[in-house]
Amino acid sequence: MTHEPYTVSRRSVLAGLGTIGIASAGAGLGTTAFFSDDEQVSASLEAGRLDLKLDYRATYVPGNRATPFDSVGVIPDTDLDGDGSDDRYLLAQVPDLRYDSGELAGRPLSEQDWGDAVKPLGCDDASFVDGEEGVMFALDDVKPKDEGEFTISLHHCDNPAYLWLRGEATAEDENVAYEPELTAGDDEGAVGELADYLYVEAFYDTDCDNRKDPDRAVDIALAIDVSGSMLYPQHGGLVADPDGDTPNNRPDALRTGTADARYTDDTYKIDLVEDAASDFAQRVFATTLDAQLGVVFFGTADSADDFVPGDSSTSRPAVRSSALSDDASAVGTTLSDLRYEVAGPGRTGTDLPVGIATAQSLLDAGRADAEKVMIVLGDGGQDGTSGAVGEADAAKAAGTRVVTIAFGANANEGLLRRLASEPKEENFYDVRADLDALEAAVGDAFTSIVLDLVGDVRFFRGSLSAFLAVVGSGVPFDPVGVLDPEADGPVCVDPGTNCIAVDWYLPCLPEEFATLVSDADVPDADEDGVVTLADELAAKGLPFETDDSINVVQTDSVAFRMAFAAVQCRHNMDNANPFVQAA
Repeated sequence: MTHEPYTVSRRSVLAGLGTIGIASAGAGLGTTAFFSDDEQVSASLEAGRLDLKLDYRATYVPGNRATPFDSVGVIPDTDLDGDGSDDRYLLAQVPDLRYDSGELAGRPLSEQDWGDAVKPLGCDDASFVDGEEGVMFALDDVKPKDEGEFTISLHHCDNPAYLWLRGEATAEDENVAYEPELTAGDDEGAVGELADYLYVEAFYDTDCDNRKDPDRAVDIALAIDVSGSMLYPQHGGLVADPDGDTPNNRPDALRTGTADARYTDDTYKIDLVEDAASDFAQRVFATTLDAQLGVVFFGTADSADDFVPGDSSTSRPAVRSSALSDDASAVGTTLSDLRYEVAGPGRTGTDLPVGIATAQSLLDAGRADAEKVMIVLGDGGQDGTSGAVGEADAAKAAGTRVVTIAFGANANEGLLRRLASEPKEENFYDVRADLDALEAAVGDAFTSIVLDLVGDVRFFRGSLSAFLAVVGSGVPFDPVGVLDPEADGPVCVDPGTNCIAVDWYLPCLPEEFATLVSDADVPDADEDGVVTLADELAAKGLPFETDDSINVVQTDSVAFRMAFAAVQCRHNMDNANPFVQAA
């Protein structure tokens, strides 16, 4: 195979699906297969400016579970049909990780154990694909209802990088057109149709476990510190003052209702939290999560608060909350104009313990079958010495995951870390950045929390041919952009391990074609409001309406490759597509 030159060194993994064979007798699909090809797939690395290494795992599940299959192992805990036997075969894996003792000795690691093992592997691991050729997988007897998956782990080292991927078909062959193909409507052209009928789902596999995390229900309580230090300049609340006219002696002039127009262009810490929390809520509701979100404001340790100092008619509870809701608009309103929520200028202290207790009460009133997550953002500490710890421990004992954000230079890092659930590295965010970096830091923290809550993020579903068209010119590694199309752009990825996975399946019945949702840019032929694989096939003039339509792929073969690039972020802030042919 001849590789095209790219403007930066790239790392490539080649993946292939072998020929498909289907024969029919009468009105059904037979079991006699016609095969004429054996596609092998290579994986290779080339030296580059940024060190990028790969591991991979490819699996296969026959549609007929009783079909014997010669593989390199069967993966534990993959009884998909409930018959007591594991169903997912291992085609290949690098590194070849297996159990070394016990009843599973010699067998491949389970999906979860594989993810746990490869995620922390460092770049010095000698088992990675790093320059040598290797076969990822080659199947030569795929039948309707068969399915499989491959996950590729990208280990990039030493420098933060933008990650890119590209896919392209290297062969789409008709091979021999037998009578069942012709009867089903095959046009006898040189190009086969297998890629048009294979259905794929591509996703960012956050835990590298070779499986798409199921959508789930989650109740989220967001507790925000609104003490005076989040706003008032004399307490450190000012972030930016372009005009130099900060009203140090009139803090009430900063807030809604009494705000002075001269100060509306200033930026305060509470403004940064408002933007980040609002984006967080918008992204949560845009995901596949079945989410409800409630908000708690905690500020003064006094028994009450007043919006206008000295005006009892503006008195309000010191800790306030809005109930869990799945109404994105309502939650957005709650998270707007947060300057109004900051405690009155004459109020002092931070009632963190009551803030946590109130957030837990929201979750206690939530859905019994939903995961419970509490996010606590604080820019200081607490009044008292142990109340917050006790409340957080009680929440965790009730099954709540507690995530904490230490916001700003004065945040009590030790306390907020103590409040977070284990493991701390996944549930505590240290955002004690300088003021000029605070906005980006708190935004990144909330983005990380969204991605962690969502888990695996699907970025395409549809036919293999449509997928290869989408990624054919190169696309950035950008799970945030999938969740929020209005985001600023792909993020620079810190050194570490990131995984991309593709599930594939060969459907065969009209009702499957009509229900498998597609992201392809094709007309909704049946005008039912949902683009499906059937709409893709209709756009190409391919048959899909009868049980023997799938016969058009008999003996067809397809091979494809996926290439990956890592571009150092520094000095490449425009993140230009590296998959551009050199002049």
